[in-house]
Amino acid sequence: MKTIKKIFKSKLLRFFLVAGLNTAFGAAVYSFLVFLGLGYVWASLLGMIIGIIFNFQTYGGLVFGSRSARLIFRFVGVYAIMYVTNISGISLLKYFVFEASDFFSGMLDWLNNMIGGGVMTFDKIEDTLAGLLLCIPIGILGFILNKNLVFKYAPQKNKPNETIS
Repeated sequence: MKTIKKIFKSKLLRFFLVAGLNTAFGAAVYSFLVFLGLGYVWASLLGMIIGIIFNFQTYGGLVFGSRSARLIFRFVGVYAIMYVTNISGISLLKYFVFEASDFFSGMLDWLNNMIGGGVMTFDKIEDTLAGLLLCIPIGILGFILNKNLVFKYAPQKNKPNETIS
């Protein structure tokens, strides 16, 4: 039992666990919005806004030990950086990887045919896949920025003990 408690004191482990929860939540919201017919730019923006509220609570409370409302503006700033990076990444993946690669183009055509091409169009599959591929790199960027630009300024009394930063 002591080993489990010691493991959960690790900020790094808490980050990975909460990141998994936040990623699943964010990917579900993004995919649902794309499914509803929004393009990747709008789906990412709305998903990011919804995610900010959810993620501020989970990252702040479970990883960094602070939900101080005064940090929300820094948190929003980090998410603005992540949004621009995410949109740029999706655009680059679509143009330089999916459209330029016979392998990915063929894979996306196959997926489109398997789904039937009705509800999920080729563009929706492409947007969803690109967004999902960027979840981990964008999540890591978010951790680094939040640790150094947001929660670094949290009141010290609320921070939990940790073994690995």
